[in-house]
Amino acid sequence: MNRLFSRFLYGSILCFSFFFFIWFEYFHYAFYLSNTDDDIYAQALQLISWGELNPLLSLEQHHIFNDHFALIHIPFALTLAKMVPPLAVGYFLEVFFLFLACMVFVYMYKKEDITLSVLTLATLVLLLAEGTVMAMTFPFHPATWSVFPIILLGYFVFRENRVGIVLSLLFLFLFKEVFVFCGIMLSLYFLWKKDFKLFVWIFSVSIFWYLIAFHLRYFLLREDSFRYDHKAMANLTILGISNMFYVFFHGKKVLQHNIIMFLPLVVVFVYAFRKKIPFNFLWVWVASAYWGILFVASGNNFWEHHYLASFSAFIALSIVFTFGKKEIPKGIIVGLLLFFLLMSAEKLHPMV
Repeated sequence: MNRLFSRFLYGSILCFSFFFFIWFEYFHYAFYLSNTDDDIYAQALQLISWGELNPLLSLEQHHIFNDHFALIHIPFALTLAKMVPPLAVGYFLEVFFLFLACMVFVYMYKKEDITLSVLTLATLVLLLAEGTVMAMTFPFHPATWSVFPIILLGYFVFRENRVGIVLSLLFLFLFKEVFVFCGIMLSLYFLWKKDFKLFVWIFSVSIFWYLIAFHLRYFLLREDSFRYDHKAMANLTILGISNMFYVFFHGKKVLQHNIIMFLPLVVVFVYAFRKKIPFNFLWVWVASAYWGILFVASGNNFWEHHYLASFSAFIALSIVFTFGKKEIPKGIIVGLLLFFLLMSAEKLHPMV
């Protein structure tokens, strides 16, 4: 009877989470189109579908890949955007990639790699945690889509599939160039594990993509390329570092977003510590590279919207790698569900 109740409870939470996520996304699509990025990327998809592989964006007056080297646009522009309006393609991909990420966890459950409670909490975090919900208020963006390749990478690491790890990492790089730093952090983890062959492979492909995205690109593309590496180095001065700390501790909502975003991680860490379950810090280590980049960027807007979606994926992977075939109490799952809904209410307010 208890087993049947658990299945009903977890199944209900999974269904509710997914449909709430879809409803949230639909309302933003239908009534709340107020950001510039959906216009930018919709135009990019449209122009690429017409044969311009690095189109000039009329709103920002620079070429799309001179700003962010997110090559994932190209295959969808040359296929879906030729048949469907590009704005609809972007919103579809936003939901589609998150759905695929959830399906990875479902597949792991079917293979008995994780329990139903771990599947439920990981999916809950992936769909309704602060990082994802913030991204949904600023659709659509490849940084949000990157949730799927992050989870896919986690799956191959979990399975110790070397070829899958390297290919999924390259796949992740197509979504946002800054993920090369996460790749470098992952390579150092395998160096620490004394898996030298995998370390060399991951480190090599990460450096290879870094050289292309942050150096070679500026020589191959037009003169309006953005040098984000120069901006980062400029911030790493005494004045820049002091500004970073000022923005982080006094900036509008910066601390609030970080506290809310990482609360699920703190909750499961405390539970694991109390139950003497070794906490797996791998994905906290990998995510620290991306967190550090946002810290160096030091702007308030870098702690909102699509920038935070990947953290939901990293937290979900931390849960999966820590608990695996162990059970997580129902009280923690239900409590976090209520917490996520409470935090989402504020972001739904302008639409209802």
